Amino acid sequence: MKFIGGNPDAVTLDVLRYVGNLLGQDVCWFLRGAFHFKLGNEWTVALSPESAGRFRVDTCHLTASRATKWCRATDRSRLDLLIREAADSAFTMNLSL
Repeated sequence: MKFIGGNPDAVTLDVLRYVGNLLGQDVCWFLRGAFHFKLGNEWTVALSPESAGRFRVDTCHLTASRATKWCRATDRSRLDLLIREAADSAFTMNLSL
């Protein structure tokens, strides 16, 4: 996993590697407190570590949040669901543009 900016801790690094594997990507970048993975043209999914082992997961258009949900770092089934929902939303929105 390669990072453009940012210095993730061990838990965040583990989550980012998991998300990268889900999306088939090995690069993410850090912008305004979140690690972004490209989803399509102008869409990204952004992960931000928060307190109590939670992560904020944002679906972003031009880096502006369009949908926000949370999950625990250890709840991989929910994380998987949120990442897939973000990817599906970005795909659907790309078709409508």
